[in-house]
Amino acid sequence: MCRRSATTHLHLKTPLFANDVSLCCPLCLANIQTYPNTGTTDGAMRYVQCAMRSAHWVVCNAHCAVHIREVEMLYDNTLTFLQRLQMAATHGLYHYTSGDIDLERYDRMAKKFAATYGTQLSRQTKQKRRRAGEASASLFAVRRSTIPDSEGKIPVYWVLIASPGIGRIHEREKLLDLRNRDARLTAADGKYELVHDGKTWSWQLSSAAYRQYQQKIHNIATLPARRRQEIEIDGIRRDKQAELLLDKLYTEPGFRLLRRQVGLLVKEMRGEWERLRPGNGPRLSKRSFLPYIRFLPDKPRRAVPPTPSITAEERRALFEKAFPGFNAEEAK
Repeated sequence: MCRRSATTHLHLKTPLFANDVSLCCPLCLANIQTYPNTGTTDGAMRYVQCAMRSAHWVVCNAHCAVHIREVEMLYDNTLTFLQRLQMAATHGLYHYTSGDIDLERYDRMAKKFAATYGTQLSRQTKQKRRRAGEASASLFAVRRSTIPDSEGKIPVYWVLIASPGIGRIHEREKLLDLRNRDARLTAADGKYELVHDGKTWSWQLSSAAYRQYQQKIHNIATLPARRRQEIEIDGIRRDKQAELLLDKLYTEPGFRLLRRQVGLLVKEMRGEWERLRPGNGPRLSKRSFLPYIRFLPDKPRRAVPPTPSITAEERRALFEKAFPGFNAEEAK
């Protein structure tokens, strides 16, 4: 926790950061600013008591060193990013703001949000604050590309999301309520939206993305005969454009509501095919498996390297090198 005991800090007569605020731990500073009337370190102590796990040290004005729990908020996997936002909504975080930024500026922005809104506090601390009627905030972001753009920057899409309650985030930020139909939270490209269907929160195709799929289905079904392309799959004639579209539909993320939409689109596609395509033409392939999306870890587990395989001759050469002069036949 602290290099000095908690009792020592509780009896300080002046604020912990009275001399030089620039050296302060940003999260402790956020707590001090949250409780300005105390005049002591009550705000910092509230954080110190909760910040037991650590990834690094931050020195607070030469008085203490606080363990800060680093939370991985920048994801490389879009599915993990969407899943974390879904979990945040399930835990009652409904107010959000979002935007695009480059990776270099994102680091500075994340530190600012951590200092101002406590986005890097532990999950247990945020739960205690919500029970006390305070607002808790979290920051999630995903790299939109791993390849720098023409300006040498990597684009990042971020979402700052908060729970109802008393807090400066509701005073300083223009937050939208994702429970409103006209203010739903969407993915970076706007293809998916987070909705509550009366059962739970889940991601689904946005209205625009759903209509695009419907238009593609109609365009492929009504394609003139001279522009149709046929391929052979397992010895059966198939329509190339239709099979590619089915591949795309069945590789959509397996969120509950999105799976339902894929089923409806496939049903619509088969109906259009029966209605507009001749009976002696290629048929659509039958597919019945669309996997559910399981819980994804923040970071993928490192793959265990396989045990190298060696031949009998290599094994014998290694044995003779380790035990020179040993003759197995004589030992028998």
